[in-house]
Order: sequence, then structure tokens, then C-alpha cells
Amino acid sequence: MQTSPFDKNHYARSCTIQLPHPTDDTRLIVAAAQRGAKHLFKEGYQFLKSGVGLVDIVDKTYLQSDMFTPAQPPKADALMSVMDSINAKYGTGSVHTAAEGVKKKWAMRQSYRSPSYTTSWNALPKIQC
Repeated sequence: MQTSPFDKNHYARSCTIQLPHPTDDTRLIVAAAQRGAKHLFKEGYQFLKSGVGLVDIVDKTYLQSDMFTPAQPPKADALMSVMDSINAKYGTGSVHTAAEGVKKKWAMRQSYRSPSYTTSWNALPKIQC
């Protein structure tokens, strides 16, 4: 989390949270992000940026487990599978965690976004002769 670098009382902090076991459980990831945000938040500051990064991501099929590391519960796998299938059928965001909220109060500032000529047909300039 950080305030504007031009603020007199600039504040910028980050933290790393180790999850108890390898997971693709959205609920566990959201809970860890919320713990981090509570740890970093300071009352009275106007934050300009915040973000969550995921590191050491490994596909589940390549995970090497051991006797000492607990595994993700099978019920979590089943729940995430159901959420993924609903979102695949009815569209992204049809089912999500309550932490995301119902209405988005913010949007990314994209005033300096570069055109995506190489990745989007709609971004190609149109020329009429």
C-alpha cells in the first residue's frame, strides 16, 4: 500500500504472507490478502495504490508434496471446481467471494494506457481510402 510519492508524509509498506499449504482456494487467498491489508493500513492516509501479488505459483499437477506439509482439503477442491464451472457457464464473476463486494466503487485509471494494436483487432486504426 502506498500514498502518492509527492505527499509530504509519504507512506509505502508491503508484506509477504506465507500460506499454510499450496492452494487454489480463493477463500484462503482472499483471507490472507485481508490480513495483509489490515497489517499495512494506517488511519488518516489517502492511499493511491494497493495490490496483491502471488509468488511461487506452481500448477497443481507438478506439486511435490511431503509428509510434513498439509494438503488442501478435498472439500475446498470440490467447492473451487463448482465455482469455476458456474463462472465458465454464466460468465466471469457470476459467483465470487463476498469480500469483492457487489458494486465496484472504483475503476482503474487508464488514461496512459497504450493501444493494443498487436493483441486486439478492435484497437487497429481504421483507414478509409
